[in-house]
Amino acid sequence: MRRLIIIVAMIFVIYLPLIEAKEIPGIIVGQPPQPFMPDPTNQFNFPEGTAVSKGDAWLNLPPIDYTPPPFARYLKGLRICLDPGHGGDQNIPNFKSTASGYKESIMNLTVANHLKDFLLKSGATVILTRDGDYDLSKDDGEALAARPRVAEVQNADFFISMHHNAHGSKSTSNYPSVFYHAFPGYIYSNIDLGRAIVSELEYWMRLPDFAGTGLYSDYLIFNNAGFGVLRRASVPAILVEASFFDIAEEEARLRDPEYLKREAWAYYMGIVKYVRAGIPKAELIFPENGILTSAEHKLEFRLPDGCPEGWGSKEWPRIVKWSINMTINDLNVPFDYNEKTGILTYRPPMPFPPGQYDVLIRYVNVHKNSNIPKIFKIIVQP
Repeated sequence: MRRLIIIVAMIFVIYLPLIEAKEIPGIIVGQPPQPFMPDPTNQFNFPEGTAVSKGDAWLNLPPIDYTPPPFARYLKGLRICLDPGHGGDQNIPNFKSTASGYKESIMNLTVANHLKDFLLKSGATVILTRDGDYDLSKDDGEALAARPRVAEVQNADFFISMHHNAHGSKSTSNYPSVFYHAFPGYIYSNIDLGRAIVSELEYWMRLPDFAGTGLYSDYLIFNNAGFGVLRRASVPAILVEASFFDIAEEEARLRDPEYLKREAWAYYMGIVKYVRAGIPKAELIFPENGILTSAEHKLEFRLPDGCPEGWGSKEWPRIVKWSINMTINDLNVPFDYNEKTGILTYRPPMPFPPGQYDVLIRYVNVHKNSNIPKIFKIIVQP
């Protein structure tokens, strides 16, 4: 009897249909709303970076001519949402600004506009969450929710929130950092894009310090909460702090229009190299329409590697088999995977009871790029 109760409980956990989420309405933005008033005391002390020796040749900015590499062609067709942070606060004295009054919001928007130009020339579609000094709501919480929702409504492939940092202390440490939400395995944490961008920021900006990996959880800033724009994102997302604007030497560089363009180029090259490594997307094969009858007891998915076509691309999918993970209603399940065809098959130990099932498959390709997360809604009819 006890064994029977355990089995029934396991079936209940596996097959319990999830409550459908309410549809999120699209955003209609008319005239920019009045800016909200953030708390100017909300500052954090960031760790010291590892300093590069003064006079080291590494600190010399490398030459740049803004010629896109040939593999930038893989950006064509992508939809990218850029979020230049802190719009609507230019009238707030001393908030997010240097000692001389240079506003972070201006830096962020200037870099975003340069990046938009680079991306458009490579065939990408670019969505900005703002194109002037405003935010999407006068309420802080509503604005933090509205900005990543733009990416969702616009069907963006990924979301980048663009910022410059400040110590709020006497530190002179200056380095780039990229934040993902919660932990590396979180469904919308785009650590692959973050890794590529922080590497390019380090190369093109030649800041006087570096900080470990440069890739961090936003829980380090807000414990068990993270950044609002990342916590509310429903597409792969990161938040970038390119440098520390409250350091006098860095402010001088950030006031140089060419330096801001260089920063945008670093973002651009990070995106290009990330995309070139392939963005895998799992595909539902059976049932093709996502609807199973009670007589059908399997699920099939194709797992493409997302890599550009070339030598070896027609042989078998270039994905790492041991990285594949499948969950149904948040519960790990066993599956069969054919390495030559790239087909994943799941056969339940007993027929699916009627209801809705949320299926998520995660894996990485040969370049260790993770697949774009998609929750497949499977409906089992009586």
